[in-house]
Amino acid sequence: MNKELASFLSDLCMELDINTAHDYDGVESEEDIEIYKKSVIRNIRTMAKQLKTQEAYNQLWQHIGHEQISDIHQMDEEMGETPSKGEDLVRALIENACNQTGILLNPVEAKDFFAKVHRIYG
Repeated sequence: MNKELASFLSDLCMELDINTAHDYDGVESEEDIEIYKKSVIRNIRTMAKQLKTQEAYNQLWQHIGHEQISDIHQMDEEMGETPSKGEDLVRALIENACNQTGILLNPVEAKDFFAKVHRIYG
């Protein structure tokens, strides 16, 4: 067993506040190392997914604002409809931003992003 690897992984788990969910007996076994590796990999994947989602949100936010609301209201007027507001306006803003960026949100992300936009523009 590589004690340096065990020490590194153990320190990394503590630094990242990763709960490895196992009983530590003070001796780094091969099983402990495997648990540490799996925990670190899972945590890094989660962080990468969160970062990717946040980057997508940031791009979408660049295409949501008062100028876009004016554009949507102008289109409503041209179609002879009353100006969009509330949830309809939020849906239109998000749809417009997604079309402009090419970003597709999964259902969980869409619900989360809808709530964020609705708090401001709903």
